[in-house]
Amino acid sequence: MFKNKNALWVLVMILALPAAGAADEFMDPVRVSGGVNRYIKRYGDARVDLYINRGDRAPWEQRWSQSDEPHRDYCGPTAGRNLLFWYGRDASYRVLGRDMKTNNWRPGFRLWGACAGVCAGEIAVCANVCYGVLKKFVSRGSLPKHVKSALHRHRPPGFNVYYQDGVGALSRILKPLSDGNPVAVLQSTKRKNLHWTVVTGYFKKRGRLFLRFANGGERTWGEFIKHWSLQKVVRTRAARRVLKRMGIKPYVLLYYSRNGSPWDYTGGFLVRPLTGALVLDLWKRKNPGKSYKFSYVTRRNCRLRGIFRK
Repeated sequence: MFKNKNALWVLVMILALPAAGAADEFMDPVRVSGGVNRYIKRYGDARVDLYINRGDRAPWEQRWSQSDEPHRDYCGPTAGRNLLFWYGRDASYRVLGRDMKTNNWRPGFRLWGACAGVCAGEIAVCANVCYGVLKKFVSRGSLPKHVKSALHRHRPPGFNVYYQDGVGALSRILKPLSDGNPVAVLQSTKRKNLHWTVVTGYFKKRGRLFLRFANGGERTWGEFIKHWSLQKVVRTRAARRVLKRMGIKPYVLLYYSRNGSPWDYTGGFLVRPLTGALVLDLWKRKNPGKSYKFSYVTRRNCRLRGIFRK
C-alpha cells in the first residue's frame, strides 16, 4: 500500500500527535480546598506552570494586582489575596489589611511617646509635627510576622503555613512550586523599598533559570536572589539591626502546604510558633536516643533557641 517508507512514518507520526486540547491530559490536578481543583504542568526540572482551569492556555500569574489596592503599600494584602485565590478562598483588602496591620503596625501611642521624648516637652507643635511625619513614613507596609499571622488565620482547611528566612536556597522555592504551592516572598528591588509578591512558576531559557512573579513579570534567579537578600536596604550594620528588630530579614518566604509536619527546622527557624513541649516531643520522635538542650518557644518568638546536638 505504501511504496515509500518515509511517507508511512510521516503518517504514523501525524496520527500519534495529540489532538487540539489533548495537552490538558498532561496537567496534574491538585485538590486545594472545598472540592476545588488546580492544575500543574511539570517539564522535568526545567519548568513548572500553574493553571487555574484545565483548559487554560496561559499559566496563572495573579488574580489581584497593585491597581486593585485601595491604599498605598498594600502589597502584603495583595500577595495574601493571590495566595488565597489559588486555594479557592478569598478575604477582602479591608480584612487582610486589618489582620496584617498594613500601614498601622506601629501603635500610635509609641510614636507619640517617642516624639514627646525627642521634642523635650514641646507637645503643642514639635511633637505633633514629629508624630505626623513618623506616622507617614515609619509604619508603612506589612511586617513578616503580621503577614504570617494573617495567612495562618485565613489558611485553607487541611493546610499549614510554612515560614522560612535566613537561607537563600533555590530549592526552598522550587520544591513548593513543584508541589503546586505558590510562594510569597519579601524582596527589595530598589533602595528604601520592600515589596511582597508571589512566585507562581519557573522555567529555563538559554541555560538560565527564570522565575515568574505575580505583578512582577519574569526575572532570572540571579536577579531575584539580589532582591530577595534585601541588599538594597540592608546596607549598614545599623540598618540590619533595626530591620531585624522589626522582623525583616533576608530570604523571607511563606507558603501553604499540607505535606509533612506543620513546622520546618531547616535553617534553624520554626515555620509556625508552637509550644515548647510539642516541639521537643516532635524532635525526640525524629531523633530517638539523642541528647538535647532545649529552651521554651513562645508565640512571640518562633526562632528555636534550643541547641540540638548528638
